[in-house]
Amino acid sequence: SELKHCAQALDSLRCKRPWHFQEKSEVIQLADVVQAARREQDAAQFFGATVHFLGKPKDAQDEDGGVDTVDTVDTDIFPILPPPWVEGGMFVLPDGSHCQLCTRIMWFDDAGHLIRVIVNHVRAQVPPSVNVDIRLWSAQPDLCQMSGLGIHQACSLEEREARLLLGTPQDNSDKDETPSQSAVPLRVVASVLCTQRFWNLLVT
Repeated sequence: SELKHCAQALDSLRCKRPWHFQEKSEVIQLADVVQAARREQDAAQFFGATVHFLGKPKDAQDEDGGVDTVDTVDTDIFPILPPPWVEGGMFVLPDGSHCQLCTRIMWFDDAGHLIRVIVNHVRAQVPPSVNVDIRLWSAQPDLCQMSGLGIHQACSLEEREARLLLGTPQDNSDKDETPSQSAVPLRVVASVLCTQRFWNLLVT
């Protein structure tokens, strides 16, 4: 019954490259996330993408479909990390327009240290006649709690989540420090829903 549940939930989820799971619980968790996304975004297109928040991995190849994002936000408001590398984040709208999914970590120091995740369009060429609603869900809730995050919306990260996604840098000044840990890429489930579309009509 669990395998049937997973097969039904993941039936229309498209991924550019296969996702490899080590445990059965990871697949079940992903199926639950996709079902929750479908309940919120009925009739939307769903696809999976992997976000490397510290840029392109050393062993990644250009033909793998990963896209380095570019700055599209006001850096005077938030300091930002190097552009992330999104694998499988390119999608096509019904009219043929190509859009690139961009999920970046941004933070600022004010009264306290706040870390946020914000989603924004990158290299999107959506004509004025098309309106779309794009949402993101974390396919790994144990790693990062992100549910239904919309474009230009932000959700706060806990320090534990940020350390996992960004890695722990090595402090050479203290040899007794905990060894550095590599950043963990985040799998996300994205939904794209065309909410409004107009066609050019010839009036005679």
